[in-house]
Amino acid sequence: MTSIAALAALLSLPLLAWAAPARPAHAPSPYAGGEARPVKSLSAAEIAALTSGAGHGFAKAAELNGYPGPTHVLELAERLRLDRPQREATMRLMAEHKARARQIGAELIAAEAELDSLFARKQADARRVEAATQRVGLLQARLRAEHLNTHLAQTTLLTGEQVRRYAVLRGYRPVAAGAKGHSHEHAQDDAIGVPGDRRRVSRTITVDMNDRMRFVPSSVSVRQGETIRFVVKNSGQLKHEFVLGTDAELKEHYELMKKFPEMEHDEPNMVTLAPGRTGEVVWRFTKAGRVDFACLQPGHYEGGMKGRVAVAAQKGGARP
Repeated sequence: MTSIAALAALLSLPLLAWAAPARPAHAPSPYAGGEARPVKSLSAAEIAALTSGAGHGFAKAAELNGYPGPTHVLELAERLRLDRPQREATMRLMAEHKARARQIGAELIAAEAELDSLFARKQADARRVEAATQRVGLLQARLRAEHLNTHLAQTTLLTGEQVRRYAVLRGYRPVAAGAKGHSHEHAQDDAIGVPGDRRRVSRTITVDMNDRMRFVPSSVSVRQGETIRFVVKNSGQLKHEFVLGTDAELKEHYELMKKFPEMEHDEPNMVTLAPGRTGEVVWRFTKAGRVDFACLQPGHYEGGMKGRVAVAAQKGGARP
């Protein structure tokens, strides 16, 4: 009788007690909002990238396997010690590449729009969809090949040492350890230092960027050999960036930005931030002296958005 009573009690429980945890009745789709796009398959950022000829990750197979691209080679021109013919050839290569990439990008946007319109006009069928998607796929392949082949062409303009140094400066290849725990590449350390190892951060320094075109603080002191984690916040309403470099490098980079304003910034010595965003730069200061930093957004550098890092020499003159 006891077992029968227990079973009856269980059966009398509300049905909801046995149900799976309740889920929101109307969970929004991650696609929500996309129905208002002019071309449903492309975001505004993707259209902007295709229109400007930006890399958009198409050249990763080359970039990450030892084939530099012209945009970053020009950004690193001084540190790579490019001579004048190399700079001029690289600028021509990039200008020609951008023109071709923009053209293919425009064709790709049009092809995606045509595919979209088939469905918007309720005219999609298997034959039309097959033809439209093949057109899109062909253009995607052409655009990727354009970016990859440009990296191949750029590599032929550089020496083997410049290609190796590019990999170090981009953070793809660590500074190799040599005798007595020091780096055998110290003689070729960049004037401002090298990308830092996040596992060996000495301390963290917070830097704020604002629309008064100022960094706070605008002056920072570190010691030779320290690895600093800069936590950079954009407290303004405009896009800002924090770029480490020598005064000459920053001026040269700024002039380059005027010629190629769509240049992408993702070097280890810089971070570009939208309003309200926070980012990081981890940097190892290998040489005593002065390192500058600035915002290279149009008008910001000229507006005085600059700062400096004073690097105190290590005691005894020992190398870090």
